[in-house]
Amino acid sequence: NLTGATAPGIFSGIYVSSGAANIGTVTGNIIGATTGTGSISISCSVTGIQLAFSGICVSSSSPNTVNIQNNNIGSLTIAGTSATVQFVFQAIYLPVSTANYSITDNLIGSTSTANSVAIASASTSNATFIAIVSATSGTINVVGNTIQNCTLNTTGLGVLQGIQVASTTGVLSITNNNIISCTNAGTGGFTAIYNTAPASTLNISDNVIRSNIITSGSGLFTGIYNVAAVTTAININNNKLGNASGGLITFSVANTTNVTGIYNAAGASTATLTIQSNDIRGITHTVAGSGNHTYILNSAATLSQNINTNTFTALSVNTTGSVTFISNSVSL
Repeated sequence: NLTGATAPGIFSGIYVSSGAANIGTVTGNIIGATTGTGSISISCSVTGIQLAFSGICVSSSSPNTVNIQNNNIGSLTIAGTSATVQFVFQAIYLPVSTANYSITDNLIGSTSTANSVAIASASTSNATFIAIVSATSGTINVVGNTIQNCTLNTTGLGVLQGIQVASTTGVLSITNNNIISCTNAGTGGFTAIYNTAPASTLNISDNVIRSNIITSGSGLFTGIYNVAAVTTAININNNKLGNASGGLITFSVANTTNVTGIYNAAGASTATLTIQSNDIRGITHTVAGSGNHTYILNSAATLSQNINTNTFTALSVNTTGSVTFISNSVSL
């Protein structure tokens, strides 16, 4: 039933159901365009079920290796003929599989055109946008990708995620990615990097998350979030949550929900945790908010916790809620 969330959905730019594949490794594919808006425009009328769409969808089995590299997915608009149409758009989508994947140097959106990817325009229903999502139990690296100028327009329950990884048990690297100028108008969460994979080693390093916007009064924001029982090491280092080119997040209306910069919520008792040399800057409430702010938070009883040399730059936050710079709620 391709009207549901079944891979690859009712629209997919590239779909590989099995085998080894190199997608864009010689010459990158363009799904839509790198500039402008609406090169691909999809209008939907079915209601009562969340309609699924993907840019690139691959579901291969071990021992195959799949490389997804140098591809562009942008200038794409998905809207409903009524406000009650529901959507889920996953730009690079790896559903449950066992192959080994490398996702590198792809562009989702545009570096120059605002609202390059626009999902659920004029919607008041549930909608989800995830730029890169993986559920493979094989190995995976997510390196050097840019997610920029993407907008989730629904004013209903809208969930926006930049990168989400689940299932893999090997070494997982989410490094050198950019999540820039994305907007969530919905009442759900905006999470830039989200890991639920119980990897042996988790590396989330050297990513840039900046110039993002929430236009809902009840949309919460988390920059980096790990909820998986990683077994050996969790390294969250050298990330820029806001930089000199733009702050981390702007709330354009009075917002009541919490803001979290880096949150490690899980890890095995055998795992070491390092959160170091990250910088957090530029959290703007255009109208005074009331949510609590926590910039670095660990609640996992890992083997050890090394939280040091992090910086907080030019923060002046307009909220009546509490502000906590570092919280480690377990025994050292």
